[in-house]
Amino acid sequence: MKKLGLGVLGLGEGRSIISAALNSRLWKVAQICDLDQELGRARCREFNLDNFTASFDELLANKEVDVVGIYTPDPLHAGHVLQALRASKHVICTKPFLNDLSRAREVIEEQRRSGKVVLVGQSTRFFAPFMRQRRHFESGAFGEIATVEACYNADHRWFLKKGWAKTEAFKWLYGGLSHPVDLVRWYLPHIVEVMGYSSLSKNGRELGLAHPDTFQFVSGPGPEFRRASAARTTAR
Repeated sequence: MKKLGLGVLGLGEGRSIISAALNSRLWKVAQICDLDQELGRARCREFNLDNFTASFDELLANKEVDVVGIYTPDPLHAGHVLQALRASKHVICTKPFLNDLSRAREVIEEQRRSGKVVLVGQSTRFFAPFMRQRRHFESGAFGEIATVEACYNADHRWFLKKGWAKTEAFKWLYGGLSHPVDLVRWYLPHIVEVMGYSSLSKNGRELGLAHPDTFQFVSGPGPEFRRASAARTTAR
């Protein structure tokens, strides 16, 4: 099987996918890219690579690159995804895929036009414990779902050393809630109502955040879920 050539844009958060690709029999790291040349050289030393570029255009022109992994600041994702699709590359983009909906239709239309695969990376659905839990659910071992609770607590003070993380464009609502929301929607896909509240914590204020960093939400499924759940129980 021909290995897929991976190009990685953004070598801070992108470190994880470089490591994963180098330990996979299905991938090769074709090229890595970042505006920070010192960081690029550091990643080359760390992973014994010699294929760094500071030019995204150069990476997109590389015929060895089949898939572009995008790990740039959240507000830049839409533009970088569009560039990759227009260069006929498949895309893996870290979450949050988009930080608002202003370019969502443009991205969807470009994906359809290109016919390329677009995936959102860094999803907890693909962590081994969650995949095992899902298999137990699908086997009927857990029975019918009555409620799903998901939490995400993290110390991200290190993340706030990035200047863009304190701008108006950065929202913890997407970066922080993406994991638990995705897991809830995996089990309750037909949510029809959501209520909740947010606040900016004392730590967040002191660290200069522009938007809330603490969220609590409750959601409810519609009748479609109840019918699907009943059908699944009957099928067993």
